[in-house]
Amino acid sequence: MRKLALLAAAAAATLAITGAAQAATVTLNETLDISQPQNGGAFGGWRGFGPFSPTYSFDLAVGDSVDMTVDFLGAQTLTLTNISTLWLFNFVTNGDAQDVNATGTLQLLDVNGAVILSSNSLTDSEGAAHFGQFFGPGDFAALPSAITFGGLRYQGILNAYQSNNADEPVGVTSRTYGDPDFAFTADSAVVNGVGVPEPATWALMLSGFGLAGAGLRRRRALRPTAA
Repeated sequence: MRKLALLAAAAAATLAITGAAQAATVTLNETLDISQPQNGGAFGGWRGFGPFSPTYSFDLAVGDSVDMTVDFLGAQTLTLTNISTLWLFNFVTNGDAQDVNATGTLQLLDVNGAVILSSNSLTDSEGAAHFGQFFGPGDFAALPSAITFGGLRYQGILNAYQSNNADEPVGVTSRTYGDPDFAFTADSAVVNGVGVPEPATWALMLSGFGLAGAGLRRRRALRPTAA
């Protein structure tokens, strides 16, 4: 009997390890062109594979994680004043509408990908049509009144699909996502670095202006004088 008990315990441990090993991490590295018009609806922000690239689609099951990094295009940065909410997420493209319980963190990055500000870990239930979480001022240890950043990173784990309303189905284990969105509410939003030439471009432009000026001066020197 003792041997059978030990074998049963070993089998249970093997199953637990196997189950844990089945959890997956979806890694997404996106570029967002914030010079494009915002389409966040009630929120400021950008949605879909117009401003975001490249395209993707992924299945997310209970226990799976998402590691999503979004870099703004080129040297673009965004300055937000008096932030009320920040939200980086993906909409459901296939699957039953059901709320999601998740645990995650959000980081604001500079143009080189270094962390400027990191949120506390947040666990909540939301997302009948998406996977992602709201982050407000209270979710950050120190959020300045105005902050400028060049990208974001969300890291979250899907703890459970759950029915919070009578009309929601039960037993959902996985859904498909693939429609990215970065949304926010703030008193003001200023897009920086759009349409400004890179340093190398400035050098070429200035060099061109210098050559043009020299040619103009030469032509003036060769122009015949009136008799």
